[in-house]
Amino acid sequence: MKKILLLVFSFFILGCREELPEYKAIPNITQITYHKGLDITPDIFDDGKWLAFSSNKMGNFDIYIKDVNSRDMIQRTQAKEDELFPSFSPDGKIAFSSNLFGSFDIFIMDGFSHGPIQQVTFDNASDEISPDFSPDGTKIVFSKIINNRAIICLLDLQTGLTTELTEGLFPKFSPKGNKIVYQRKIEEKKQAVWTLDLNSKLSTEIVSYDELSSLSPSWSPDGRRIVYILGKKENGLFKYKKLIPQLKDYTPIDIRIININGTEEIRLTNDRGPDGFPIWSNDNYIYFSSLRQSKDELDVNIFRLNFDGLP
Repeated sequence: MKKILLLVFSFFILGCREELPEYKAIPNITQITYHKGLDITPDIFDDGKWLAFSSNKMGNFDIYIKDVNSRDMIQRTQAKEDELFPSFSPDGKIAFSSNLFGSFDIFIMDGFSHGPIQQVTFDNASDEISPDFSPDGTKIVFSKIINNRAIICLLDLQTGLTTELTEGLFPKFSPKGNKIVYQRKIEEKKQAVWTLDLNSKLSTEIVSYDELSSLSPSWSPDGRRIVYILGKKENGLFKYKKLIPQLKDYTPIDIRIININGTEEIRLTNDRGPDGFPIWSNDNYIYFSSLRQSKDELDVNIFRLNFDGLP
């Protein structure tokens, strides 16, 4: 469990010092959650109204859903263990990772009503994290972490068959479902954004830097762009206080977008607080977790920026 939480928290202690792409000032950034603790790994339902995220505001991490236009919020898990990485299906189910039985496995529940929770991965020797539903809801792509390797897998929910695809983390289906975008280790302390064509099996690097890592990618609604974060792994990355790093000692990470062909990179955020876990909604908002506006070094909330009207 500690390794997975380390992976999650590390997004907020990656800094940037290299020359950065053009900064496009975004006037409309809105705070969505207002909690003490960490609100992370957001996902947005297709209708643009409901946000799912993980929060440790009650101690351990649970899954919550929230109406983005009000303060209405519903706690969807209440286990003593941690639930992370919620992902909506087209019909309103939520896939998530939980260490209910020791290692992290993937489960599916109804997002908006109470009912049985289905476990869909069962490998006690590995941690299965960051699930993402295919656009038709029949498959899940996720990362399996075993022996210090991260392997992207595809689970067919109709047959139960799991297929290993490539090495990498945080995979996301494209809007058409024919590709995934993910982050991939290309050398020590360095990650890049790649895509994988699920039909041809062709992998393509989209963006990488000499000294920086490109992380946590997600698709635009039209599949033409990718949003991601850019950061640098610093010395002292694993300084902990009750499993939570000392965030104030690190420079910010910010959100960027880039065309799927690797051109026209734009920097969207430029704030003192690190930003992470961006997700692009169908109504053209980008939701993300951030330390901005926090008076406490460990309060991470969810914000959104309005991308409408930007080039």
